Amino acid sequence: MPKPEKYWGWVPEKHPEWKEYLDKWPEWQERTQKHLASEPFTPYQRVMKQLYGDTDLDRVPFATGMGMVTVPSCVKYGVRFCEVHNDPEKMAYSALGTYELFGIEAIVVPFDMCFEAEVFGAQMNFYTDTEDILYATVLDKWIEDPDDFDIPPDWDKKGRVQMVADAITMLKELVGDKVAVGTWNLGPFTAAGQAMDINKLLIMSFKEPEKCEEILDKFTDLIMLMARKWRMAGADFYCLREPGAAADLLNPKVFKKLIQPHLIRILDDQPSPKVLHICGETDPIIGFMNECCADAISVEQKATPERQRPILGDDILWFGQFFAWGTLCNDPPEKIEEEIKAEIDYGFNAIWPSCDLWPDVWPQSMQKLTEVVWFYGKEKGYNFPKPRLCLDRQDELQKIREEHGDWFAKRQDRLDKYEFPWDLSKIKVFENRKKPEELFSKGYDVKNSKMIYK
Repeated sequence: MPKPEKYWGWVPEKHPEWKEYLDKWPEWQERTQKHLASEPFTPYQRVMKQLYGDTDLDRVPFATGMGMVTVPSCVKYGVRFCEVHNDPEKMAYSALGTYELFGIEAIVVPFDMCFEAEVFGAQMNFYTDTEDILYATVLDKWIEDPDDFDIPPDWDKKGRVQMVADAITMLKELVGDKVAVGTWNLGPFTAAGQAMDINKLLIMSFKEPEKCEEILDKFTDLIMLMARKWRMAGADFYCLREPGAAADLLNPKVFKKLIQPHLIRILDDQPSPKVLHICGETDPIIGFMNECCADAISVEQKATPERQRPILGDDILWFGQFFAWGTLCNDPPEKIEEEIKAEIDYGFNAIWPSCDLWPDVWPQSMQKLTEVVWFYGKEKGYNFPKPRLCLDRQDELQKIREEHGDWFAKRQDRLDKYEFPWDLSKIKVFENRKKPEELFSKGYDVKNSKMIYK
């Protein structure tokens, strides 16, 4: 049985189908890395050139901004799934392996959706007594009122915040400029839903809007702080995910009034590149998503390309949309080929999954997907106009902020007391194309780490 240089010794005795991967991963890795080495751009160059607005590309990238740990990667490095959430080295290597084996062109951590709630004091279950795929969950939803919780002064030492930062730094040391490293947070509505009953929060938004806003404000503040820390740890790009606010869960009018301003505030605080992802039904809110100050929009399989692209226009980066679980864990190769070719033909700028990759992917399905992107993507080429990124749309985005009246101005100084400003020397810049301070939105006071809304 071949072993990588870093190996922790776990062998999946309970799952014989996984045990077969022990002998097969070297073949998969050789196939993948041999092809990537033959291409004109490295995965890092292809993803980052696109996110910086370059159109000189050979094909669309196959990437993600969400969790991408897979069982084959865990088997390669001998790590049980429950162990990848609590150890920075195991987290880093389990993410790295998915790129090594299958060629996904971004390495992204973390994996589960409980980090914000954990900082606020949530008790966690990491399911350490099983070999099965069980993501960490919150044991109880204790928040009923904004007075029930607050950001602790030592928030960056709570939960696993530092652990994720360490994993990001380790990944950049491992891959250098071969592959882009990304990180993400949940949006405040979905993050709050990990710590309280989401239906109660929604009812509160109508009956007690001030209380609802206070809860979302606290989650938004924490997300902004965590995002700063993880970007300064070395992440090349950032993804904000708000799946709980999709149109099949929230009325679009509620999204516009309640959710959008918080997303704008978080993304305003982030340097480019930055992506906004919402899974679920997004057709009714795609225009609102495009107003949130992201450089790219990511959607899932429920999105209707024929409706969304005309709303966005050809000059907005638009990523999607294969069904992460269905496509890679259930579909036969011929259906995968048909689906991915259709997404390239629809005009997605990059092939991204609908959500986190489901860990128990079929290796042959991952191989088929990458082959379609490699060869059909190259045949089709990269024929898109120069995109209008966040930094190109500041006048347009300012009008959206003004639609929310003095909402932003009231929150301008909320993070001052935490004394955790951006350190520009720690912001990763692609090929020195811009100075770090040039990656922030117009109106951003880099010295004081905040947008000036007043």
